Amino acid sequence: RNNAGQYAERFAVSEDGVEMTFATNYLGHFLLTELLLPAMADTARATGVQGRVVNVSSTVHAWFAADAGDDGPLAYLHRVTRKATPYDPTRAYALSKLANVLHTTALAGRLREMGADVTANCVHPGIVRTRLIRDRAGLVTSTSSSPSSSSSPLVSRK
Repeated sequence: RNNAGQYAERFAVSEDGVEMTFATNYLGHFLLTELLLPAMADTARATGVQGRVVNVSSTVHAWFAADAGDDGPLAYLHRVTRKATPYDPTRAYALSKLANVLHTTALAGRLREMGADVTANCVHPGIVRTRLIRDRAGLVTSTSSSPSSSSSPLVSRK
């Protein structure tokens, strides 16, 4: 399960020069998944137990999907990283979650083509009371849930 998350109020870049929210919320998940995928496919084949990649995303991914400028979300991230456009933390978070959704979709297709007994799914757990939203006035509502109740469906096997 890929579930690291960051919502950075201030602009920052990783040591690789990538906008920090995108690096944390997407690139880390992408790299870990790609590195583990061969072993996951081999293990599923050897044991007969289906493997699962679960990327935890957010419905926030749709907020800016079509609103990232004429040249698309990645170009927006490039401009932000080069400080050529003002930083918007909500947009950065949304685009990182959009990248998770797009990667999951592409990965599911690749896994089917490979004939691997591994599924790829992307889920939105709802609004969860974590440090990510603790200081965001208005985001925590009476409908938010605890981390344990939100994660239960993600880790349960039936």
